Amino acid sequence: MTVRGPRPSRKTRNPSPSPFEAASFRNTPFSRLSSAAQQLAVAEYIESFCVELRMMAQAAKLDTLVTFLDMARIEATIQIESHRTLGKPFD
Repeated sequence: MTVRGPRPSRKTRNPSPSPFEAASFRNTPFSRLSSAAQQLAVAEYIESFCVELRMMAQAAKLDTLVTFLDMARIEATIQIESHRTLGKPFD
């Protein structure tokens, strides 16, 4: 079964962006950074956001989400440390 959103009317010239387009880096402070600096900044942001989300999930007793958020935070931390240690972009 496929889930489809509402169809834009023919009158709509500028349909609302998809969630992916809305999350793009085109109009963010990250877009002005070099690729390596952008990767580091995004990894740092994700790491801190995962900490906050984990606390919320833990308070709500959502144990599986706590586990996944821990894994995401750990991966972000690894990427940050790798970037800082090697001093080059991580791919």
